[in-house]
Amino acid sequence: MTRIIMIRHGETEWNQLGIYQGQLNSNLTENGRNQAIAIAQRLQNHKFDCLYSSDLGRAQETAQPISKACNLSLQLEKGLRERNYGIFEGLEKNRVADVHSEAYISHKTNDPHYVIPNGESMFQFQKRVWKCVETLAKKHEGKSIIIVTHGGTIAAIIYKILSMDLSTKRPFSTLNTSYNEIYQSENRWKLKILGDTSHLFYAGYDDIV
Repeated sequence: MTRIIMIRHGETEWNQLGIYQGQLNSNLTENGRNQAIAIAQRLQNHKFDCLYSSDLGRAQETAQPISKACNLSLQLEKGLRERNYGIFEGLEKNRVADVHSEAYISHKTNDPHYVIPNGESMFQFQKRVWKCVETLAKKHEGKSIIIVTHGGTIAAIIYKILSMDLSTKRPFSTLNTSYNEIYQSENRWKLKILGDTSHLFYAGYDDIV
């Protein structure tokens, strides 16, 4: 059985400010760094075979404590990046509608094939992410894999596994450093754990998710 544990990065400065990050980077806040330590402590007493991270800085910064706690070398994977939000990136979410009104209206229709200018459509994004998941699963068949990635990336994977329509509004949350687990058995992928942040409660950081 192949297991993939998916961890979202810790809270960032742009998360706090409500800014589209996409494939631009924003550093972890102090709370975000504490969240990264908490998830590392949760994982350290379990056996994992390899650790991958999106190559974006906020994911790498979250993965470093995990690498140390689990004694695993950190491997970077560009395919695990967040969706490319193109012209929206670096802008406050409440300003995008004013600055790029036409593109924003099209984006909010939830058409999975709509390509944000200079960015990706949801369909393109999910296809890219799922290709990465399949590659890692094949390379590490029967192993337990940790990937440190992004909220949108985790959601795209879950939508794929559950055969959810990409045009539907996301009915679940992937909070900062949430623990999500999927596994492959008899050539079928299944969801085992979604959005678990209990490590933040036990570490005393449950007010910063």
